[in-house]
Amino acid sequence: MVSQVGSGGGVKLHVSSSQREFEKDGDDRDLYYLPPRVLFAALGADDAWAILPKDEGVQRYASQYRRIVGEAVSNSHLPMKYDCIDQGDLYLLDAAICQQIGEVYEMHRQRFGDRPVRVWPYVNSQEVRQWVQALRCRGLDVSIAFAGQNRFPHPQNRGGWGRLWTDRGTPGFAEMYGIPYPQSYVVNDAAEMTQALAEFDGRAVWAKPVFGSGGYTNMKLRRARDVAQFYERLIGFGQFRVNGQVMPVEIQADLGDMFPNTTGIEFGSLQYLRQRILTPGAFTRQRIDIQGQWYGNDYNVNWGHGVEEQLYDIWDRFRKGMKDFGGGSFNDIGGIDFAVIDIEDKDPEVVVVENNGGRQTGASPANIMARLMGVEDEAFTAVKIDGADGIEVEQIWNVLVENRLNLMRGQQFGAIPLVWVDGGQMIFIVGESHEAVQETYDQIQNLVFQRGPR
Repeated sequence: MVSQVGSGGGVKLHVSSSQREFEKDGDDRDLYYLPPRVLFAALGADDAWAILPKDEGVQRYASQYRRIVGEAVSNSHLPMKYDCIDQGDLYLLDAAICQQIGEVYEMHRQRFGDRPVRVWPYVNSQEVRQWVQALRCRGLDVSIAFAGQNRFPHPQNRGGWGRLWTDRGTPGFAEMYGIPYPQSYVVNDAAEMTQALAEFDGRAVWAKPVFGSGGYTNMKLRRARDVAQFYERLIGFGQFRVNGQVMPVEIQADLGDMFPNTTGIEFGSLQYLRQRILTPGAFTRQRIDIQGQWYGNDYNVNWGHGVEEQLYDIWDRFRKGMKDFGGGSFNDIGGIDFAVIDIEDKDPEVVVVENNGGRQTGASPANIMARLMGVEDEAFTAVKIDGADGIEVEQIWNVLVENRLNLMRGQQFGAIPLVWVDGGQMIFIVGESHEAVQETYDQIQNLVFQRGPR
């Protein structure tokens, strides 16, 4: 899910399975949107393969999507190779692979022979390492492309960026490397959270579980009585415990309270693999709805020289810190989210909000599509479409074609669907400017509302 395969004789095997910590985070959509993401890594790549769950909807999407992209790039024989494994009732596809290792071994021998294989999972989890080791024990040349997630606390996740409440005299990762980051503490239970909350003197903080996704359990707190409500929320979402332990939580200063003279806050991100930024244009601008939920990324955005200078400085400091924590190597994958704070009578300031390390990000399909369509340097967006449940991916493509809004390789205008499953439809739009991209998005959104499912 990161980049297309080049020459070299090896195979990239892409497996999109969630991770155990997300099972009860209130967002079960990862069971539906993660499998289609993995197909993008195999698009147009002769030496890439994907493993998908044996699901009628996923297989129908894969078949339709191969035809769509083949039409868009004028290649009816576009490579997109995959096999399917019966996931049954298991939450993790990786766990199903472990149970069916004999079948996977035979598939491997048939597809790849003696060629070396690099596995690109969503996350290098215990289950991934288990089935890779099982294949190695059978004599296959298999390895995992990036390092596994480190134990808490570590700067791969929220647990390592602020100060541990139990060791609050020791700076966290951000302070150690001079990276601008909100004041924060990582606590282990409600008693510690209540004590840490007093450090903020009534200013608002965000309580964020260290392990989880989607932000569904994040909550804004001001008073000690809010703590009980937050833990009730955790219990309600089944996130009170993770791996048998009470969920560690970061409480992070609210940006609005940190910068009382702010005139606006925008958010962005970058995606990385080891020492390299993967994001076309280096930094996205995130689209955030009125509920504070992410719904897309704009690419090749002009943040301005002063902001980008701060971002590159943060990136350099982050890389150095991760190398230090990695014993001299930085073999990681992930994404950094940041905020750009506009302040009255001052230059904008950049603050890191979080690092999602040790796993692949939702920006990967757009990054890959931009390269496949040859529009890496153009204004483009990857954005969610509302009201599209019940509309299949080839149906939305036909709507685009009928209205002359479909993107074809060699053009700098148009749209093509990305991940397209009920509850999570995203579209890729290119234009001569971000204003033109927005006009196309509005037009497509109106067409979807008018059409509805059929």
